[in-house]
Order: sequence, then structure tokens, then C-alpha cells
Amino acid sequence: MKISAVVATYNRERFLPEALEGLRIQTLSPECFEVIIVNNNSTDRTKEISFAFQQNNPQLKIIYCEEYNQGLSFGRNRGIEESSTPIVTFIDDDAVIEKHFLEKTVSYMEEYHEIDAVGGKIFAKFLNKKPEWLSKYIMALVGEVDYGDTIFEYEAGRYPFGSNMSIKTAMLNKVGRFNTQLGRIGNKGLGSEEKDMFDKLRLAGGKVMYLPELIVYHSIDDSRLTKEYVRNQVTGNGASERIMTRTRGAIPQFRKFVEYMYKNLGGIVLAIWYSLHGQFSKGYYLLFIRWYATIGFLKA
Repeated sequence: MKISAVVATYNRERFLPEALEGLRIQTLSPECFEVIIVNNNSTDRTKEISFAFQQNNPQLKIIYCEEYNQGLSFGRNRGIEESSTPIVTFIDDDAVIEKHFLEKTVSYMEEYHEIDAVGGKIFAKFLNKKPEWLSKYIMALVGEVDYGDTIFEYEAGRYPFGSNMSIKTAMLNKVGRFNTQLGRIGNKGLGSEEKDMFDKLRLAGGKVMYLPELIVYHSIDDSRLTKEYVRNQVTGNGASERIMTRTRGAIPQFRKFVEYMYKNLGGIVLAIWYSLHGQFSKGYYLLFIRWYATIGFLKA
């Protein structure tokens, strides 16, 4: 076994079958990977879907387990504990990996022993129409990431997103697990657990690469595009940033505050530009997102 695909899932019966199907059709030999499904207290048909997938695919090593501590970080950490391979990749329960994903990940990380983690492209797959207010500056809101077609090492401030990140187990054992104070908890919109992980990895001397050939398609339904959902998400992200920097002392907190003020100023400038070009909804949502992210940061 060379790689473990960890699927931490919570009430995603609508998307989970497609995510698991993406793992079934991988070009990497079934003898080389395992699938670990972590059911994080789902109340829908997650258990039945997982068991059916396990039963219908005897050629795959599939581990099903239940994590009763609520939260994505708890789920991912449980997946790490259940894994038995040198590499762990984290698969979102509403995302589908391209069929060569595992093969390319293993090939690259085995060839370049000094690489500790990799990430790649994520494309938002809107189940209905892409909203008019969604500008290129806030595509990360729906998890879309595309840094181009050239391999490079992530610099400070950039890191793989959760739908597309693979980390060597040896490095995970060195830096510890995902921070359980961060990350999505049920429907609560916290975040930043991935950023925290890669910050720790870099401090430990780890090397993280962007591989454009690693592609993931992230499903976005209308429920994730409502004003209420966006507000909760960005407020939670702001709160997570404060929680993360609080553990590092006063100076990192102040620097993050300055960064927020700088981003707010940039948001105002962009909002004016969009408004002058008749794209009022794009301008409005830029300000909306910056405002609630700042509130989350200041109130946490």
C-alpha cells in the first residue's frame, strides 16, 4: 500500500456516491491504495452508502469507521490514525478527483523524496448557474484554486486547499494532527485548519509543491451560495484566523489585524471599480465578505 484516501464525511448523501466513484475508477492499482471513510455523526444515509460501496468493490481495501467527536479536523485526524501507508490524501465528501490523481500523486512523491506535501487545481462544479456576484477575487469561497500550469513550491501565504492536499505520514507524525479548535464543525463555518497545518509543516522544514496535473472537481449546490451561508462561512473563517494567531502571541495577532485592514482597503477599491463598470453585485459581495470576515476576527 502506497497511499490512503481519507474521506471524512458529514451528511453528504447527495454527493458521497460520486466522490467514492471517483476513487473506484483510479488508474493506480487497487493493491496500492486504501480508502478510509470516516463517518462524523451523519444522520442521513452515509452509513448505508459506505457499506454498499464496500460490498460492491471487493477489489479495494475500504475501511469504514465512525468518529463521534464532531468536526472535520477530528474526522481527518481519525483517518490518519486508521491509515497504514506512507502518504495520506484528503478527499472532500462533495468533490471528485480526476482518475489519474492517486497515480500521479504517488509517482511524484516517490520520485522526489524531499517533497513532504502536494496540492493542485480545484474547479468549482456549480450544480446550477454560477452566481453573478462571484468574482475571481473570491473564488476561494467555493474552494476554486488554479495557480496555472507550472510546478512550483508554495510560498508563505499560499497552501493547498482541503479538497486537494496530500501529505507524507512521516511529516504528519512530526508536526502533529489538524487543530481540532479549527475546521468545520457540523454546520458551523470555521476554517483555517489546513493553513495551520501547512504553517506547522513549513516551520518543521517541510517542502510543499503545487502540481497542476492534480485536479479535483468540487460540487457547489445553491445552499452554499445563499447570503446566510456565505456570512456564516466568512465569519467563521475570520474567527478561525484569530484563534490560530492567538496561540502564537501578540505580534502575529497584530500582523494579522494589519493584513485584514489592508485586504479591506483593497476590497473597497475593487468594489468601486466593479460599481463603475456596472457590476454592483460583485462589488457588494466583496465588501460583504470583508466586513463579516473582519467581524469574525475581532469577536473571536
